[in-house]
Amino acid sequence: MTRPSVGWREWICLPELGVDRIAAKIDTGARTSVLHARDVVLLEDEQGAFVEFTPPLLRRQASVERWQTGGVRRVRARLVDERIVRSSSGGDERRYVIRTLVQIRGISFECEFSLTNRGKLRFPVLLGRSALRGRFLVDVSRPRTKAR
Repeated sequence: MTRPSVGWREWICLPELGVDRIAAKIDTGARTSVLHARDVVLLEDEQGAFVEFTPPLLRRQASVERWQTGGVRRVRARLVDERIVRSSSGGDERRYVIRTLVQIRGISFECEFSLTNRGKLRFPVLLGRSALRGRFLVDVSRPRTKAR
């Protein structure tokens, strides 16, 4: 079976987080995928630990049902792990890890993301090789699909 190819940057969706469309850098040098998150708070309920955070700014807000109070939109996701991650600058950082649904080029799959503030970086999302392995071929000469 031939795997679909992706360029070095792609539009993806994170439907469980209310993210309809966001730019992601395809990064085969990174093992783990990364999602921009601000003001991350660890919480707990009867089902266990979860995190609440402010996701990347979006052109379109999620549905009114998911953002009734106004203000800065916050999302929640179950905590999968806490890991020490070495950034590309060489520093170690403790990060929360979540698992959520990703859609790219018509293919949906669950993916683990470490959460960190990527506000000063060009891409709010990196898709690492763990997410890509067995699903896609990466063509670095290919640009992302045109904006809708």
